[in-house]
Amino acid sequence: MTKELIVKLQLSLLAFFMLIGFLFIGYSGNQNFQKMKHHLDRLYFGSHVKIVKLQALDSLYGSDLLVLVFRSKGGVIDPEEAVREIHRLKSNIQEKWGDYKGSYKSPEELDLLLSADRQIGDSLQRIDLIAEVLASKELARIKTLSYERILETIEKTRSLLGALIERENKNAYQTKESVNRDYEETLRVIWITLGGVFLLGSALAFFIGQSITLSHRLLHKQGQELKKANDALKELAIKDGLTGVYNRRFFDLIFERELGRASRERRAFTFIMIDIDHFKLYNDTYGHGEGDQVLKRVAKALDNTLERSSDYFFRLGGEEFCAFVMGLNEEQSLALCKKMLQAVERLKIPHKKNSASPYVTISMGAICLVPTPQSEAKKIIEKADGALYNAKGWGRNQAAILSHHEG
Repeated sequence: MTKELIVKLQLSLLAFFMLIGFLFIGYSGNQNFQKMKHHLDRLYFGSHVKIVKLQALDSLYGSDLLVLVFRSKGGVIDPEEAVREIHRLKSNIQEKWGDYKGSYKSPEELDLLLSADRQIGDSLQRIDLIAEVLASKELARIKTLSYERILETIEKTRSLLGALIERENKNAYQTKESVNRDYEETLRVIWITLGGVFLLGSALAFFIGQSITLSHRLLHKQGQELKKANDALKELAIKDGLTGVYNRRFFDLIFERELGRASRERRAFTFIMIDIDHFKLYNDTYGHGEGDQVLKRVAKALDNTLERSSDYFFRLGGEEFCAFVMGLNEEQSLALCKKMLQAVERLKIPHKKNSASPYVTISMGAICLVPTPQSEAKKIIEKADGALYNAKGWGRNQAAILSHHEG
C-alpha cells in the first residue's frame, strides 16, 4: 500500500467521523431547537394569550361595567335592559376568568391568583346585587345602592388584574431569556462537538493510518522473507545439493530450450561433457568423504571459468559434469576447454591412482555446431559423450572436440 493510499484512507476516515459529528450535532441541535420552540409556544401561545384575556377582563371592568353603573345610577337606562347587560357582563367575566384560571398551572405567586379570584367573586356579587335591585324596579331600593362601594370593588379588581398582567409580562420576558440561553447553548454544543469530532477523527485517522503502515511494513517484510524462502526452494529444486551447481533436473528442463534459441538466432552452440579421471579409484583410496570434497572443489573451479550469464554448468550425477555455451567458434571452444583443464590442475589435489597425473584431473568431450531446427538434443549429447570417450582413450587429462562439420 502506497503512502498516497494511506493518506486517502486517513482523509476518508476523518470525513466519516466528521459526518458522525454532524449527525450528532443535528440531533442535539434539533433537541435544543425543540426546547426553543416549546418556549416560543409558551411565549406566544401561553403568556401572550393570558395577557390578552386579562386585558379583555380588565376592559370589561374598566369600561363596560363602569358605563353601566353610571347609566343605572343616573336613571338613564331601562331597568330590564340594565339587568340584561349586567347578566351579559357577568357571563363574559366568568368565562374569561375561568379560561385564565384553567390555563394557570404554575404554583408561583398563587396568593395573587387567589386574591384576584376572591375579588372577582366579590365584584360578581356586587353585580348580582345591582341586577337584583334593578330587576325589582323599585326606585327606593335603587337609590339605596352604594355606587361608591361598587366603584371601589371595581378598582380593587382592576388593580389585581393589573398585577396579574404585570406578572404575565414578566413570565414572557423570562421565557424570551430562556430562548436566548437555549440558542447560545445550541451554538456552544455545535462548536464543542465540531472541535471534539475533528480532534477525535484526526487522532483515530492518524492511529489507524499508522497501524496500517506498520501492518504494511510487517506484511512487506513477511513477503520478502517468503520470497527468500521460495527462492531458496527453487534453488534446492534446480541446484545440486552437494556441489551447489545446477543439477540434472534443471539440465533436462532448459537444454532443448536453449538449443532451440541458438537455432532461431543462428548462433554457435558448444556442448561439453566432463568426467573426473579415475574417480572410483580416488574414492576407494581416500574414502567417500574426501571424494565429496573433490567433487565440490572441482565443480566450483569449473563453474568459475564460465563468466557469462548465458553459460551454464551442471552436475549430471556422480563424477559426471557438463556445460554449454553460445557464441563461441571451434577455436574459442577449444580454448575454453583448456582453461577448464588448467583450473582443475591448479587445485593440485593428490591422486596417486591417476594414470594421467599425480593430481586430480578431468577429461572432456565437446561438440561445436550451429544448430538447425532438425538438430536433436539426444544426438548432440551422444556425440559429445563419444568425444569424451576419445579423450579418455588418448590418455585422459585432455579435451576432444568435434566441429560442426563432424556434428
